[in-house]
Amino acid sequence: QRDIATEIVGFCTIDDGTIGASPDRLVGDDGLLEIKVPKPETHVRYLLFPQRGVDDDYKVQVQGQLYVTKRQWCDVVSYHPELPSVIVRVERDEKYITLLDIALRAFCEQLATGKAELERRGLLLPNAA
Repeated sequence: QRDIATEIVGFCTIDDGTIGASPDRLVGDDGLLEIKVPKPETHVRYLLFPQRGVDDDYKVQVQGQLYVTKRQWCDVVSYHPELPSVIVRVERDEKYITLLDIALRAFCEQLATGKAELERRGLLLPNAA
């Protein structure tokens, strides 16, 4: 719809490799592409009111992808087989991403602590996933 080339990307991580995401595509130097097939009523809402943005169900995923990739925006393509597709642009939300960073780092710390405890008890081999 926008006649823009996209780039296939695999799993992306932050610099230390502890947090990652897998966007559907990269767009240029600043964007991402995420393709969704929502419920028909959600798709119709996107067609009628794209300025309202995407459902909260997608917020963590999209902002998380922007956080990990350091990109500025994500075009969420909503597809329905019997209706026109619609593109909803989601901009980077720095306040949300700051809170997400805090929560994700706390989770990673808890995970590392739990893993170390399992290893100490002999319930998990060292260096196991």
